[in-house]
Amino acid sequence: MDKTKKRVYIIDDEQDMIDSFSEVLSNEFYVESESDCLKSLKYLKDHQFDAILLDINMPMMNGFDVFREISKFIDLSSTAVMFLSSITSIQTKVKGLDLGADDYIIKPVLSKELIARIKNRIKRLEQRPVKNYRHGKTTLNTDIQKVEFEGGLVDLTPTEYKLFLFLWKRADKIVSKEDISEAIWGPIQVGYHTIDTHISNLRKKIQDPSLEIRSIKNQGVILDCRM
Repeated sequence: MDKTKKRVYIIDDEQDMIDSFSEVLSNEFYVESESDCLKSLKYLKDHQFDAILLDINMPMMNGFDVFREISKFIDLSSTAVMFLSSITSIQTKVKGLDLGADDYIIKPVLSKELIARIKNRIKRLEQRPVKNYRHGKTTLNTDIQKVEFEGGLVDLTPTEYKLFLFLWKRADKIVSKEDISEAIWGPIQVGYHTIDTHISNLRKKIQDPSLEIRSIKNQGVILDCRM
């Protein structure tokens, strides 16, 4: 794989559409795709892309519902999500953009226009100012999705990063395991044991004494930010 190419992920229930768009985009981008919405949600939890092209009319989940789910665990400041649909009504366009999508492209679309719009959206995100969370000797950089402690990178898996970001945004508040499950795994049902395992692994990796991840019996999990 050419590491200089930006990564694009296509979600569309029609395989012929996936094949067509993949052929068009493959010279400019590294392209992956999925026709099954639930499989795509699971895959995206552990794989990062620069842009996601999302159809709307799909049988298992419509594109709006898929967007709502991925927005729970994908940092939209670093991934452009673009609806790609044959629906032309202004109400549908507005709904997609109001949800937070970066663009709404009507099918069919000329190859050069599609490539240009994807590049444009990715470039805009790259030019946004970096948003950092800092406490003690730890920095969480949402632009590159990395955590640093005392200047060195903390080796987190994508799921651990998403979990840490989720807890940090709710620092000093108890978060239920149900909320964690929904935010990190979406409609994919995971047991408390899976959540506890990720919490335990994250706790071992976050060495900053001013940041403590605690489990509160019968209530949930809290990230304590100490002075």
